[in-house]
Amino acid sequence: MRGHWVRYVAVLGAMALLGGPGSAGAADSFCEERVVHDHLAPLKRLPKLNSPARLGFGPSNLRLSTQPSLVVNEGRVGFRLRYDDGLEGPALDWRATTTFARVDWKGRVVEKLAVARKRITGGRNGGIGFTLDEDDEPGPYRLTTVITDRDGRKLGRFGSYARLMAPTQGAVLAVDPGPHRPGELVLAWIENFGTATTTFGVPWRVERFNGTAWELAPESPGGPWILPLYFASPGHSSRECVAHVSPASRGRYRVVKEVGYVWPGGRLREEGGPVDLTAEFDVL
Repeated sequence: MRGHWVRYVAVLGAMALLGGPGSAGAADSFCEERVVHDHLAPLKRLPKLNSPARLGFGPSNLRLSTQPSLVVNEGRVGFRLRYDDGLEGPALDWRATTTFARVDWKGRVVEKLAVARKRITGGRNGGIGFTLDEDDEPGPYRLTTVITDRDGRKLGRFGSYARLMAPTQGAVLAVDPGPHRPGELVLAWIENFGTATTTFGVPWRVERFNGTAWELAPESPGGPWILPLYFASPGHSSRECVAHVSPASRGRYRVVKEVGYVWPGGRLREEGGPVDLTAEFDVL
């Protein structure tokens, strides 16, 4: 899939982001990557396909990768044979025929899109892929692969589903539920309910409500900041806390965090630039 995002990490661990010893236990409770919305869940209700990790024939260290995949805007889906640990095995002489089709949510073929045939001689060339893009119909797709030997005898039949979705921007900023007391640590993290990848850096700010408007709180950090780039994958929370604050007094506060959105074939949100996410909480 084009549009691969790289997470650029300088020397920054969870302890550095959270401000040192004493924060690790609280961070472990909230700031771990987890699924907040499973975009692939509808695929699990489709008719089951044979998608084993191991083939059941051929070299014992040869694996088949045919996992359901989420394609946002554009990308490639397919299958791949590979040997464990990247090692090569004995030479093969197999034939693979793969059918790519758009199906409905009951698994029935709506449109047969392509048929690809390939000779497989080993793990390095053991893959077939197809491209989906923004012009294709969103929804479920199915790959079905039949592998035969050189004489045409069927060795196995395998399949997998993929889902094509349009990019959506659905990130929210969350804080631990409290109750919060003056001087106690409050943690914030990002939950990405959309299909576009949410990107963000280290900076954040803290604001306090003065009765009529929000103003910068004394507890708001001022930097200096290091500049790695982090992300929250579609349907997942961030892998780390993105802000922390220990308010000194009672009142209503909010954390403000700037994020952007990217997806394959897309780019950072242009209209209005990056987006500010906010999460409010009370200190009692």
